[in-house]
Amino acid sequence: MSNIKKEESYLVALNDNQEIVFMISDKSAEPDNPSIIYDGKDHALFSRGNGEFIVLDYINPDIRHKLSKAEDVIIMEMKNNEVTNAYYAEMNLVNVVPINLAELGLKTWDEALKEF
Repeated sequence: MSNIKKEESYLVALNDNQEIVFMISDKSAEPDNPSIIYDGKDHALFSRGNGEFIVLDYINPDIRHKLSKAEDVIIMEMKNNEVTNAYYAEMNLVNVVPINLAELGLKTWDEALKEF
């Protein structure tokens, strides 16, 4: 997993059907079998396919339980406040998300809050 990027800014919401929606920045390539790897903790790893991985960091504690129970989520790619692409991503719950937090400059939710 050498092509790991961090999504600098994203939003998470529930739609009218109570589905989790991640709103992320527009990506240039089409996704191929998108999925999210999640362990119920601070960070998730979004695989768009073709070796592209995106860290969704600091998952809000208020959404973690629902995210851990989801079979899939909706990904909405946005540019200039307009949806450029929308699709489902399968959820894969694991024991530990396979990323090196320190290498990516990430901390736990609690550690990040202490800095404010």
